[in-house]
Amino acid sequence: MPADATVVAHENTKRRMSARQHIAILELDFPPSPPAPALPQRVFKDGYKLAANGERLEVSHVPPAHTDTDVIVRFEQANVLHAATCFSTADIP
Repeated sequence: MPADATVVAHENTKRRMSARQHIAILELDFPPSPPAPALPQRVFKDGYKLAANGERLEVSHVPPAHTDTDVIVRFEQANVLHAATCFSTADIP
């Protein structure tokens, strides 16, 4: 990651990354992430807007979704929505 990159994430992401995590089903333990460069420098609760490469982006938290850290990203000029695992065709009746 470039030294001048800013990591943006939902507040739950930073909370989870800051604490030890245990995945019982796999019997795996993960230590807290180091503050730099891993932890997000900017966090949001409901949404966040930013501009990058001439595009405006709107990041929104999606409760409840696959996890409590899931977000969707809308690229405003391109009119594209990136939903990743927040959307599945299995959700459509």
